Amino acid sequence: MIQRAKAAGLSLDQIRRMFDAPSGPERKQILVEQDTALDEQIRQAQESKRLIGHALTCEAPDFTECPHFQSMIAELSPRTG
Repeated sequence: MIQRAKAAGLSLDQIRRMFDAPSGPERKQILVEQDTALDEQIRQAQESKRLIGHALTCEAPDFTECPHFQSMIAELSPRTG
């Protein structure tokens, strides 16, 4: 069960908390938190993929000087730091 939980992206601390939780609702809350975290990781990965995709297909001699690439970076900066 621990290996399956790790494969689902749960940390050892989250797994421990699930085993220690007194009831189903507490266990579900841990999974809700992990589900939310995974959604954020997926969103960030999709943004990174979009950025890399543009860099790979950009016709500018240097993609870092491309206005569209720069605007994509500017959009991401406030959210990703």
